Amino acid sequence: MSLDILALGYVGIGLAIAVGIAVTRGVPAVSDALLLVGLWPLWAPLVIAQRAGDGDQERVLLGALARAKTSPLAQILPDAETARVLAGRVREATQRLAD
Repeated sequence: MSLDILALGYVGIGLAIAVGIAVTRGVPAVSDALLLVGLWPLWAPLVIAQRAGDGDQERVLLGALARAKTSPLAQILPDAETARVLAGRVREATQRLAD
């Protein structure tokens, strides 16, 4: 097996993953598509994890704070109002990142 065939297989797998992500999750950004083709073993899990978590940050934060209220950390956690303000800031930051 020559290096040319191995490189062609590597790029082919990267293209297949990029097409699969484009079909299932929408067309990725150009930079993500190029990184998927060239560095798919490292970049594909990051793109999949990023897309799967969109919009869930606020819910995850509030859920984690609610679960931690019964732990020894409860004394240093923010109160309910502060947690809502923090969750709002997380939502705003997520929207800015999406823009």
